[in-house]
Amino acid sequence: MPIQTLLYGLRPIEFLSWCQRRYGNVFTVRLPLGSMTFLADPAAIREVFALHADDFQASSAAPLLEPFVGKRSLLLLDGEQHRQERKLIVQSFHGDSMAEYEKAMIEATRRDMATWPVGPPFALHPHTRAITLDVILRLVFGADDQERLAELKDVLRPWLVQAGSLLVLAPFLRHELGGRTPWGRFVRQRRAFDALVDVHIRERRADPDLGSRTDVLSLLLPHLDDASLHDELLTMLAAGHDTSATTLAWAFDLLLHHPEALDQARGDDGYLDAVVKETLRLRPVILEVGRTMTHDTVIAGVAMPAGFAASPSILLAQRDPFVYPDPLAFKPERFIDRPADPSTWLPFGGGIRRCIGAAFATMEIKTVLRTVLSEVELEPASPKLERAKRRAVTMIPARGVRVTAGQSRPSGPPADTRTDSSFRQTAPSC
Repeated sequence: MPIQTLLYGLRPIEFLSWCQRRYGNVFTVRLPLGSMTFLADPAAIREVFALHADDFQASSAAPLLEPFVGKRSLLLLDGEQHRQERKLIVQSFHGDSMAEYEKAMIEATRRDMATWPVGPPFALHPHTRAITLDVILRLVFGADDQERLAELKDVLRPWLVQAGSLLVLAPFLRHELGGRTPWGRFVRQRRAFDALVDVHIRERRADPDLGSRTDVLSLLLPHLDDASLHDELLTMLAAGHDTSATTLAWAFDLLLHHPEALDQARGDDGYLDAVVKETLRLRPVILEVGRTMTHDTVIAGVAMPAGFAASPSILLAQRDPFVYPDPLAFKPERFIDRPADPSTWLPFGGGIRRCIGAAFATMEIKTVLRTVLSEVELEPASPKLERAKRRAVTMIPARGVRVTAGQSRPSGPPADTRTDSSFRQTAPSC
């Protein structure tokens, strides 16, 4: 177990790929928090995503995720409570709000682009994080005042940095020791966030226009107690910010190293959509999704005892050479006029717990890409693609995607602000 844990923690892509080569498309890995049976077979993945709510639970992930999102987070709720809160949050993504959010995405991108140095190399990932943090704060809090946005960012940024540390992720290292440890700093920063959220809750309750607001805080306020509000808002911020920022960084890395694809993406919105799908396929930010069995279950002929986690592998399913010939190559044309199969393309999970922000995230990634590509000339600072490294539960570019920016592109029509149309037996042990 210690060796498997170390390899899975530090070199997950290589380790899982090795396990698949040795044991096939279904294999079990023993980890400190329990056994995970990884599935890369499309038929098995379909079975997992067809499970009913009472067949599995999400709360089993609480020891790992609770400090990051809180025990009342949608990610850790099960059953009817999960269904009800999910229904409330989905209202935040209705079509009437999307045009406004898209304008906010373009504005946030242009504000950040104005800070990019012309000439010297710089890392792009911190900038995509700044853009998506700005956007998610508007979605969650309805914050459109720059002073209030700055206040929220000042509190959130240190916490988000600390949350990415493996020293915080490991439960056995969670000791405060007077606030001097990484865990102690993490807890202190979470308290600062909670204090600021309390201020926003009080202000929003007193807002005479509460009923007409569409941000997440306003929609949830009449239905949840304060503790649940804190956890749901933090979940939206953590889950809806970093994954989109990292996918954007990966997309720029891939496009800048494939000039023909870059040229086509600049003028073809359908091709740009395919670029997003291919980036999510080739560089998944999250490597798997989990379903912990509540009772003994058989999936694809494999016995899954109660307490086992059936984990469709996003990484391995999306690198299946029978589905994606030359799977390690960047080929956006794979997705031209071809719908993505949810059993072989699953960056947002699937089934009844599929990511509720999938369409919003896709629109955000496309909007930022379209805005940058139409207004700035970028070049890769290295001839090689970035390697992936683990940051908590996500896979990020190791050097932040270093680029150089030239002068602004010749002025043309403004970035397209049309609402995105997509907003429509026991397994062998490794």
